[in-house]
Amino acid sequence: MLRRTAFGLILAGQAAAGGLEISMADGDPHDRIWLRNHVDCEIIAGALVLDFRGSEGQIVIDTAYGGVGTKDPMPVEVEVGNISVVPVADGDQEITILMGGIAPGGEAVVTLDFDNGGNNWFSQRVSILSKNVVGTVARFETPQGQMSARFESGARLELGLPDGACEDQQDEPVVTPVS
Repeated sequence: MLRRTAFGLILAGQAAAGGLEISMADGDPHDRIWLRNHVDCEIIAGALVLDFRGSEGQIVIDTAYGGVGTKDPMPVEVEVGNISVVPVADGDQEITILMGGIAPGGEAVVTLDFDNGGNNWFSQRVSILSKNVVGTVARFETPQGQMSARFESGARLELGLPDGACEDQQDEPVVTPVS
């Protein structure tokens, strides 16, 4: 079972009747991004982009010693779930998670190291507070559409799913009769 730590903020978007819950937790030794499916279909397609460039904490992803991060870099890895992550370089402020299948009620987890790039005091750069995430944008993209939301506070929200994200939203195959 995964253990949550003090940083427990929830990000979300515009859907009123469920969606993809995205939560991030600062922990030791790994920080985590949780994805939880709150819709009644399997999320099988699309890319979730988390863009930290506008975050108040100027959040960076720390993957290498001697880079922009502060302490204890970690590789970005999938811990749980049928997802994959586009490679991330040290100091990146964006991460893209590709969906492979999250069942209704299911979850996926990515481990990594977030650092607060906006604070010059070493001891305060190693952990992220919910206020540091304000301004971060989450965007879920499929070929059929896109949904996005911006962190307005450390409040709880859900990101709605665009067309084409769920198994039951996929277009029926077109069958052309042979004459």
